[in-house]
Amino acid sequence: MVDAGVSMVAPPAYRARLHRAAARALPYLFIAPTVATLGLLVLYPILQVIYISLWNNYLMTKSPAFVGLGNYLWLLQQDIFRLIFSNTTIFTVASVGLHLLVGLGLAMLLSAKIHRLPRALFRGALILPWMFTAAVVAVNWRLILNPFGIFNALLA
Repeated sequence: MVDAGVSMVAPPAYRARLHRAAARALPYLFIAPTVATLGLLVLYPILQVIYISLWNNYLMTKSPAFVGLGNYLWLLQQDIFRLIFSNTTIFTVASVGLHLLVGLGLAMLLSAKIHRLPRALFRGALILPWMFTAAVVAVNWRLILNPFGIFNALLA
């Protein structure tokens, strides 16, 4: 039973606050399916690899033995692991740093206040690899699907 003195309609300030919250959440709702799909495509293989790493000869034998963290302890005791880990760390840091600096430099050149002709030439040069990729793929498919091409030769 509803009390006669209580209104069933929300006050205007509450409705406005609700509308603003919904407007802020809407972009996240649009990207939620993509984020969930990517999360599953990334998370599932990572969890599967971690699960497999807890077993001994998981892919090689019909009845693998559960060793827990034994594989990791064995790996940490190997001298070569330290060398490999340090080389990988150095390579990763150097590679990421170099790519970051080159990319930042190219981005700054793209937006630099320079004459129109050099800027247009520079922008054109930067887009060439993107254009060549599509052209090379198209030529490769044309060669593959040619009646006298490699695909038909393999089928024969």
